[in-house]
Parts: sequence; C-alpha cells; structure tokens
Amino acid sequence: MIGDLSSGMRSLRQALDQIADAHERKAAHAFNDAGSHEAGVRDALAAAEELRQAANLVDRAYDRLAEGFIAAGRIAWHPDPAVEEAAPSRWVSVVFLQGKEADRPLRILGEARACRCCGLPRAVGLRQ
Repeated sequence: MIGDLSSGMRSLRQALDQIADAHERKAAHAFNDAGSHEAGVRDALAAAEELRQAANLVDRAYDRLAEGFIAAGRIAWHPDPAVEEAAPSRWVSVVFLQGKEADRPLRILGEARACRCCGLPRAVGLRQ
C-alpha cells in the first residue's frame, strides 16, 4: 500500500511540473478576462510558480512517506499484544475538610511544590 502511495505521489509531482511548464511556455498566449495581455502573462507565471511550490511540497511529503515506509519495515508484527507489567498501585487516604479544619492542609499544599503523597502539582488559587 505504501508503495502505491509513493508511486501516486511521484505521478502527482510529474503532473504538477508538466502543468507549470505549460503555463510558462504558453505565457505569450495568455490574456486575462478583460483582455490584458500583461495581466495574463503575470497570472500564467504566477500559476507556474504556485504549481512548482505545490510540487516541492509533494516532494517533502514523499520524503516523509519514505521515512514512514522505512520505519514500518522495521516492525515485526505479532498476533497478540505485549503483556505490560502494571505500575505498582498505592493507596492514598482522602479526607474531606472544610472551614478552619482545611486552612492548615491548604496552606501546606500551597507551600509545597508538589503533594508528597501523590505528586500532583501544587495547589493554585487556594486559600492560605
């Protein structure tokens, strides 16, 4: 499948170059809707430039596709997923405090860079 994509991208690059070349070669025949030859030439050359920019972007995408193809080639797919070891669990006591009871723990949390028991970032916007 990646090979088919690669081939399609090469064809797209080639087509963009050919259309850009045609715009440049035929610029002497270009006019805009109002009949201005000068504007037609300017637009033909601008179109050619934009088409070449698109072709360059296709080249960059092709390079990324090639890197993906190389990385995909290093994968050895297995029918079953790997068994991961679970991280050790820790129990943390949770207590609901309010009012004056909560003042001291909130102050401690506000002063600490991270909670010692769970590693969460320090409390922001809490009363101290």
